[in-house]
Amino acid sequence: MNIIYNGIVPLFSAFIGGFISLWIFKKGVEKQKQKERERRILNNYETEEYFKINIDSIIIFLDYQIDIILNLSQKMKDMKVRNLSVQILAELKLTELRELNFKTLYQIFVIDREGVNKNKSNDFINIKNCLHNIDDFVTTQQNDNIEISRSLNKESENWNDGLKNLSQLYNKFHNESSDQKDELLHLLHSYIVIKQHKIKASGEAQDLEVVYHELILPLIQDIIKSRNKQDIRIHVILDNLILCRKAYEMISELRYQRRRSVLLSGRNLSGIKSLLSESLDSLTKRKKRIE
Repeated sequence: MNIIYNGIVPLFSAFIGGFISLWIFKKGVEKQKQKERERRILNNYETEEYFKINIDSIIIFLDYQIDIILNLSQKMKDMKVRNLSVQILAELKLTELRELNFKTLYQIFVIDREGVNKNKSNDFINIKNCLHNIDDFVTTQQNDNIEISRSLNKESENWNDGLKNLSQLYNKFHNESSDQKDELLHLLHSYIVIKQHKIKASGEAQDLEVVYHELILPLIQDIIKSRNKQDIRIHVILDNLILCRKAYEMISELRYQRRRSVLLSGRNLSGIKSLLSESLDSLTKRKKRIE
């Protein structure tokens, strides 16, 4: 009995005491961690709010950017419209967001929130990818704006050169000709003087579609059908008509491809906006994990 009292009881008491001490220590550590988490969440509140406000703003301006793209796409149907550059909203250049620490944001929206880590991480990654895609949109459109302007300017110069050369050639042939029955000169006069004057008077001189289908194309067809195919003047006239035709075809193709590209970028932005909105909503609806 003395052995039990002197040996086991002290040992058992020591065990219980150690267990209680360990439990108290553990509770203390947990309480300290909870305080640290609460302090971190409080300290990160401004970063979280700043991030959410920026994303909400981006979502709004994505709508504006999509409207700009749709309006431009409609205008592209009018051949009078020469500027096919997409206006890029400055609000989509994400300058402020680049200054944020995404490790801190991951802590805020994934680690410190309730829910399945995989789902939270997917939402966070979706947001990051959406922001990268918006950056890509801005960079791509800036480059495309430069390229489409360069290409259209080049072809417009060819078109204008062809028209100018046709007028100069007509004046040259008119001054040189003494034949009252000069078939080619009469043909050129009916198009380059009379038809072109009517087009200018109607205010459609800047409409490539009208000038091409009412002046360039029919003049090519009539010259090809001309009886005097041995007239050496025909070759230089056809050279400039073909220059205009090639320029018109290139401009039409550039406009078509540009419109397709712009519409595709608009659809992509619409998808980005939806995913960005859904992912942010999914993350912010999750409760903050205090315990």
